[in-house]
Amino acid sequence: METPEVESKLEEQQFWDELDTILSTPCPTQHQIDVQLRSYLQLISTYRDDYLQSEYDMVKCGFRLIDSKVFSEHKTYVRRRFVGRFLKEPSNSARLHVITATLLYDGIDNPKTFELMLEQNAFARLIDLIWKDVTRLNFGFHKLLLEVFYEMCRIQKLRSQDLEILQDDFIKHLLEQVEEGGGDPDDPYNYAIVKVLVNENGILPMNELVARF
Repeated sequence: METPEVESKLEEQQFWDELDTILSTPCPTQHQIDVQLRSYLQLISTYRDDYLQSEYDMVKCGFRLIDSKVFSEHKTYVRRRFVGRFLKEPSNSARLHVITATLLYDGIDNPKTFELMLEQNAFARLIDLIWKDVTRLNFGFHKLLLEVFYEMCRIQKLRSQDLEILQDDFIKHLLEQVEEGGGDPDDPYNYAIVKVLVNENGILPMNELVARF
């Protein structure tokens, strides 16, 4: 009886090369795009603990996709698929982390990405992730979520149903996070929270924020 082959573990450079290989494969159909995106996310999930320990590495994975052939040729479809996965992926998954990074940096250059997120009711999921699911212990991911929140509010006027989600307890939670950090405005985490609280949609008036500290 033949012994089944054990798949060898990729070295770090091999991991990045494999990621590029997956993303460079032509995808003429939506089914093939779906297969490619699943392979991309699965590889990231498999090697999270080996080569993706830093926020820089997660963002690097996101930019690999943004700069890829499949994304340049099928932007609208890939964005829609990623927004859909943003709504469903477990909060502690590497897949969600990379999806969030991709949506953020694509959205900064293409505001339609944030508009799509709002249309697909991603705002409620975003608040849940910031408020309940992702703690400050996961500093990089939490800060990334705050940046997405800020950009979504900055580039478009929130709908009444979105504003209703912004409960006082959520705002109180953000203020407490700043207070726990000593209120240091030079702290990048505190700065990300303050940007969320004081933005173009006026979630919290500046004079009220100043009065807290």
